[in-house]
Amino acid sequence: MKTKKRVKFDGASPLPIILYLLSVSTSLMYTICRSQLLPCSVIMAALTVGIFWLFYKLRFRPLPTTLCVFGLILVAWLIGSAAGAWSPTEDISFMNFLFTASATFQPLYAAAAIFIFSLVIGFIGCYFSAISPRPCFLMLLMFIPMILSSRTAREMPVWFMLLMSGCFIFASANLSVPCPADGEASFENSSSKWRRVITSGAAAVLLTLIVAVLPKNTNTPFKDYLDSFVPETTGFYGNGGLTNFTNHSSVNTGANEPKTDLLFTVDTDSPCLLKSWAFDIYSDTGWTLYKGNYDFETGYSNWENSSAQTVPAEYIYEIYEYDGEYGELSEESLALLEGIIPEKPVRSAMTISIKDGSSTRVVIHPAQTTKDLLPEECGRSYRNPRDDIFTEFAFPKNSAYAVNYSVSRVDEELLRRLNYDSFLKLLDDAYWCGAISATTSVEASDELNWAEDYLQVTAVDISPEIQALADEITSGLDNDYDKALAIEQWFGEAGFVYDLAFVPEKAGVEYFLFESRRGICSDFASALTLLARAAGIPARYCEGFAVTPETYNEETGLYNITNKQAHAFTQVYIPGGGWLDLDGTKYVDEASEEETGVPWWLYALAGTAAAAALIFLFIKPLGWLMFRVTFPLRGKAGKIRGTYFRARRLAAEISGAEEKNLACGEVQKILTDRLGMRQEAALICTAADMLFYSPDKTPGDVSGLMKSLRALKKRRRRLK
Repeated sequence: MKTKKRVKFDGASPLPIILYLLSVSTSLMYTICRSQLLPCSVIMAALTVGIFWLFYKLRFRPLPTTLCVFGLILVAWLIGSAAGAWSPTEDISFMNFLFTASATFQPLYAAAAIFIFSLVIGFIGCYFSAISPRPCFLMLLMFIPMILSSRTAREMPVWFMLLMSGCFIFASANLSVPCPADGEASFENSSSKWRRVITSGAAAVLLTLIVAVLPKNTNTPFKDYLDSFVPETTGFYGNGGLTNFTNHSSVNTGANEPKTDLLFTVDTDSPCLLKSWAFDIYSDTGWTLYKGNYDFETGYSNWENSSAQTVPAEYIYEIYEYDGEYGELSEESLALLEGIIPEKPVRSAMTISIKDGSSTRVVIHPAQTTKDLLPEECGRSYRNPRDDIFTEFAFPKNSAYAVNYSVSRVDEELLRRLNYDSFLKLLDDAYWCGAISATTSVEASDELNWAEDYLQVTAVDISPEIQALADEITSGLDNDYDKALAIEQWFGEAGFVYDLAFVPEKAGVEYFLFESRRGICSDFASALTLLARAAGIPARYCEGFAVTPETYNEETGLYNITNKQAHAFTQVYIPGGGWLDLDGTKYVDEASEEETGVPWWLYALAGTAAAAALIFLFIKPLGWLMFRVTFPLRGKAGKIRGTYFRARRLAAEISGAEEKNLACGEVQKILTDRLGMRQEAALICTAADMLFYSPDKTPGDVSGLMKSLRALKKRRRRLK
């Protein structure tokens, strides 16, 4: 009976495989330890490489390999159990930390996760690359970070997939191959290698496309005018600069690091919030546009005339200054204005100069914009009821435009007195007695009714918890203005913290409001918008930029805006005041460096692990480098000894014999038979034989020894 002969594999190149394992490790740490990504990635890289190298050295010894596997599994189980038992956070289990990406960094859980996944990745990476090469199983390692990211609030960036895929293709080209049965030299078969590379590459590309080209909603806003727009969902801290309209808001996945590249400059005397676009409907995956019976998206041209006549502070001032020439206001309207002394309205201008090479159709603008001055290439501009402004054609790259806007606000006391009915009554009285124009009366009334309709269709699915919180915050207040201010100020009173580095455990406003109370501007704006709607106030979530005094450049007199100034805020509609900006981060504290910084000991541990890994990995290459650098400085005997000892080491590796037991003749025979390099082997071994055994003979020219040794090492690397 014939027994099946086990095929033996050898010849894997460790470095390409290690690079692939490191890419998987980094992607995994991005998912479960993003707040401490750098130190955790370094520690896991060192452990993964160490475990890979352990099994790589034991690959021809089944019993020690098996014992190591069971031993490491036992250690991993003990570490995981200890982490769960000693964790100070009782409500977060180890599995909860892995599969929900705990918002609070847990060193014990992180250590356990790093060891367990290092064992899995290191062993599987070694087994399916050097022991039993199976590219398809090796590729499965990429699914570990993908699966964990899909179970958490953190999306896996496409570039991580590209990194893993590229390293996988590189690794698959350097897997071990079957050893020759007769022990003769066997060199890489070019066609076989390329076939493996192409197959592995196709699989990696397919996997990347599955992740990168998922079905997305491609319906762009204002499709009647902007069919050519490309949806952009990178959000505030993505890789892009200024973009066209998007269908979906940014989502906070934690550990934000906004870029500092200059996007545009602003020339103005009145720094303020700038709006890019607004969204209507909220879910735990972010904000989207309303798609229903109400037309909130249609853009209208020639909007400047009506906007100029419907600035609340200006027509309220006109009503106040009216002298009664054509008739008197009603007693109800006069009572509303009693004691109110509005200031004379002021308008300002702003010039925005794009600096990042963008070609966009979005007109970034402040609230109460009344006019825009755009390059001729843009064509007409359009404005919709959501106060998004866009152009017919894209801006030329790095162009500039100007907008006029009102910086005045209606007296606060009047805003407290006005409501839906009294505001309509005031507009009607002012029109009939000639205090304001028909356009102002109609447009202001339409905006009020539109805001009420907007509230009806957007204030849906407000959870009972958010409704109860809104009722609690606004308890005892009888007007929308005070309610809106109370909600805005509540975030500071309730101890919320603005923290770019914070990594949320869960997605959604309720987690932010009732558990973490820590996040970025999009979290605050989302919560403020929903609380305002729950309080009966029309509100919309806006994204744009914050022009603050800190961005002012004294040399140029301009405000420099980067992605660090990207901001989310809320606009609420108050009768008589129009749409007012509210900022949920206005009253909260920023996280201190002590809260967000990486513990010093973690960096020390990571640095030690990195140094140990580098020494462990590159001790031979470093030794070879030093030998080559110092070779010209050696004497003749030193050159012969150095080249011979390295040639003998190659012979021992090839034959499996003990290095110290090999004589010069045996070394020469092995290198000649197994590598087929007779001349190079003879040159080195003959010189060594004369030096060691024939001191009366002097070797000739030794300048060719290094060249011969390099040729031998190169052939050895190609040997499979």
